[in-house]
Amino acid sequence: MGSSSSSSGLRRILRSLCLNTEWKYAVFWKLKHRARMVLTWEDAYYDNHDQHDPSENNCFPNTLERLHSGYYSHDPLGLAVAKMSYHVYSLGKGIVGKVAVSGKHQWIFADKHVNSSCSLFEFYDGWQSQFAAGIRTIVVVAVVPHGVVQLGSLNKVFEDVKLVNHIRDVFFPLQDSSVGHIASPIECSMKGSLFE
Repeated sequence: MGSSSSSSGLRRILRSLCLNTEWKYAVFWKLKHRARMVLTWEDAYYDNHDQHDPSENNCFPNTLERLHSGYYSHDPLGLAVAKMSYHVYSLGKGIVGKVAVSGKHQWIFADKHVNSSCSLFEFYDGWQSQFAAGIRTIVVVAVVPHGVVQLGSLNKVFEDVKLVNHIRDVFFPLQDSSVGHIASPIECSMKGSLFE
């Protein structure tokens, strides 16, 4: 997923997951092969109908400058999504990291999350800022061997295995040549999960 055609393909996929659906944003967390395996923000789509320029919806260019300039000051959800770009998840840590290892999707509801005693990593991961901005449902899906997709909705969206399968199906054709012939740590861990 490193080439520009793959990058534009990724943006189209993320956009397609939000258009004419209940999902307000889609983020792709890419698995990075380093000394310790991590998932980092690769790209995102945010469906902001209040945006004057519709071309601004599809990605987050110049995120750092926009955060510091106050660009998102009147858009709490845009700010929450932009802040996610700073997160890095270790494989197996936090909800995103655990989904990557287990291969099992997670459906998270704001009302259950807010009323439960939240662990420190969930606060750190920015869940609270998303919920405070109006997000009611977050779904996190592993797309082996690429990484993880995260969607957020302003509505309570009940678990839908068809959506999970659709997300995995649309990512299947995107092949990253760097992992094409080598089993990824995500694939290996799914065969014998270390965290079960």
